[in-house]
Amino acid sequence: MDASATERFDVVVVGAGLAGCTAARLFALKGLHVALVKHHIDIQAFKQLCTHFIQASATPTLQRMGLDQLIEDAGGVRNGIDIWTRYGWTGDIAPIDKSGEPVFGYNIQRRTLDPILRRLTTNTPGVTTLFGCGVRALAKRNGVVSGVELGGCRTDLVSAPLIVGADGRTRRWRRSRASSQISRRTAVSPLFALIAV
Repeated sequence: MDASATERFDVVVVGAGLAGCTAARLFALKGLHVALVKHHIDIQAFKQLCTHFIQASATPTLQRMGLDQLIEDAGGVRNGIDIWTRYGWTGDIAPIDKSGEPVFGYNIQRRTLDPILRRLTTNTPGVTTLFGCGVRALAKRNGVVSGVELGGCRTDLVSAPLIVGADGRTRRWRRSRASSQISRRTAVSPLFALIAV
């Protein structure tokens, strides 16, 4: 489908879970105009089959996003980790950051975390939420992916030079012919984010 988009953004993020909201907020904090597309309309929706142990390596990102204090205000508990290896326990010496402060992560349930992050992201200047919309197809202009065709509450096109797929690895649009055609120009992150460049 040739894209003659009705609305233009710097970035379209598909999926408003942890990965999608994190990407959308960080892009918007850098001054980009972001469309956040989510098929659920309920801002309280959360992923039910997932852990709620956030490792210490994520804390700098949580702090940069302004999410760490919201987690603590919601009852999130600071954590650490002790791991037994054949060489002994790893938790004998508490890890510290560059400023000498102890490093920690958080324990918080997804039913609490997901809505907090989604509210934080939707209230971020530069983020436009398109909840209740699904992606029907990738849109192309001159053979290059240039946006997404929406279905659900809106049935138009939104375009952007960067499309981030953070809605899981099994979505139908990811298996589409258009998605496979851009595979040579994409990068897949550990969060299953498909980024068209």
